[in-house]
Amino acid sequence: MLRCCAPAALVAATLCFVPACGSTAGDDSSDASPADAAITDAATASDGARPDADLGAPITAPDRTWTFIPFPDSSCDDGTPTGIGVSLVAGAPGVLIYLNGGGECYDYNTCFVLNTAARGPFGAAQFAQVSSGGFVQSLFDRNLSGSPFAAWSHIFVPYCTGDLHTGERDTTYTMGANSRVYHHRGRSNLVAYLRRIAASFPAGTRVALAGSSAGGYGAVYSHDLFRQSFPTGRFYVIDDSGPLLAGDGIPAAQRTAWYANWGLGWLDALCATCRSDMSQLHSALATRYPADRTALISSVRDQTIASYLMLTPANLEAAVRALAATLSALPERRAFLLPGNSHTTLGNPGTLTAGDGFSLMGWLGQQLLDDTGWVSHTQ
Repeated sequence: MLRCCAPAALVAATLCFVPACGSTAGDDSSDASPADAAITDAATASDGARPDADLGAPITAPDRTWTFIPFPDSSCDDGTPTGIGVSLVAGAPGVLIYLNGGGECYDYNTCFVLNTAARGPFGAAQFAQVSSGGFVQSLFDRNLSGSPFAAWSHIFVPYCTGDLHTGERDTTYTMGANSRVYHHRGRSNLVAYLRRIAASFPAGTRVALAGSSAGGYGAVYSHDLFRQSFPTGRFYVIDDSGPLLAGDGIPAAQRTAWYANWGLGWLDALCATCRSDMSQLHSALATRYPADRTALISSVRDQTIASYLMLTPANLEAAVRALAATLSALPERRAFLLPGNSHTTLGNPGTLTAGDGFSLMGWLGQQLLDDTGWVSHTQ
């Protein structure tokens, strides 16, 4: 299993496309409840189409050069501001927006004792470390054979909020005599970024919203938010290793804690049934955006996801296969399952194949080229 361990901060020599390490979040899920958290600041709703007047200044940066763009109105878990990395191409046919992974946390134990989520700060120095290897062989590699993104603009969204990029709250967690504030501002950050990202590309730009692990979950959760900022043109979602399993495949205690402590109540307007079954979000999004192509990529026995969700390998495989079947029955939603228990794929997609031998890179190319032969590979 490839993991990038950095409980105090996301610091790596190369992009890992993986969750944060430490003990798994499942160790304390039985104690997860709203009772151990006090909400100190509920953010205002961030949904709704954004008029041009609400857009910020377009992002400018040297062509095809990774540049960190700070956002003073963003926040990591510790309250420090963060930003995004960009590699822009003048006249690019599309923009790839990648949400990084890094675990998740929802109570004092997971957030401050086990450190199961990537922590801040994440600024220019941290991005320089992550991007120093040039993202070679990753989805950002412009020389990667068969990549549909070689000529696109690229945007890297870091992750330091512990909330699958969904949070809109600052929460005070308590354990005994200890109390600490955690800024779950993943969604609030995306809203800030989108004001400038949307201003940087013309109407009708093709958009691919991708993410791995926590970022894969975030890509699905944020589909509607990004679509509001890019209401025209083709839109694609790539969920790498973030399966929204049906029912209690995501334990009820975790779901309850996510809603209470991250401020996930914004999701009710889009998917009221998601409180009991997160997989229903796919049906809601497919109904709202039937032409948007969404890809799920997952190992059938992903040991990292199994640990976080407290599932046996066999139970995870059954749940992942059931989700893949559900997706395949929806408009423009397909699944690509790999044998084994590895976690995340977009850090090195050119080497991977499904159980039937079909290449992941070829499959992503079919998705992005609107190939009518794009089907699920689940053997």
